Amino acid sequence: MSPALRIYSEDDTDQPEMIAVPLGEILDPIINAAKTNRAFLADFADDELQIPADLYDVLMAFQRVRASA
Repeated sequence: MSPALRIYSEDDTDQPEMIAVPLGEILDPIINAAKTNRAFLADFADDELQIPADLYDVLMAFQRVRASA
């Protein structure tokens, strides 16, 4: 069963529960939401994600290669 969606207001002092999930589990929904310009992604634009340092290095190298192409 999918977790319930909860909407947080600005004055909500409760912190959302944090969970660990494999990147592969959330990658397709994120890609789909970005391709279809879903507004809810902007709500999370300033949220921090914890990722392995080697994944960060690979992503930054990929970004530099794409920018120079």
